[in-house]
Amino acid sequence: MKFEFPEDMIVCMKDEKGQILFQNDKCVSICGELQGTLCSKGCMSHYNSETETAKMKNGFHFFHKKDIEGANYDIVILKRSNMLLSMLHPTQEVSSQAQVWLTSDKLTKREKEILYLRVCQGLTHKQICEKIYISRPTLRTHINNINKKLQGEKFDLSEERAN
Repeated sequence: MKFEFPEDMIVCMKDEKGQILFQNDKCVSICGELQGTLCSKGCMSHYNSETETAKMKNGFHFFHKKDIEGANYDIVILKRSNMLLSMLHPTQEVSSQAQVWLTSDKLTKREKEILYLRVCQGLTHKQICEKIYISRPTLRTHINNINKKLQGEKFDLSEERAN
């Protein structure tokens, strides 16, 4: 069976025990050809570091900016009763794009600060408000202004992106 995924997405499917059923080409280039073997490295090393109680729950497991083979990745592992689906995205791509925006003349100093805290440091909306002493409505106003100024850019400041 042939699966099609976005070019920059790294994907691996495993059974409930961690035996690899499928790897896309990007995954093979990072972890090596492991199809049919029991995986304990890469994203699985982060997943296995969770408590047994957390691993037993179905749903999403999110890991922000985790090292795999010398590079940082955001990792999402979807667990269902008989399958684990791992999806990785290089963290550096988001941060390097943020660096371009942080030097942009389009944004105010405060907007750049919020952008840095959200994208580069991975802070939640609540943490940003506490760190720079602003209210949630004020933060929403800044985020709306950032999104308007960076219209057309591939960018997400939503709360879901937090670690």
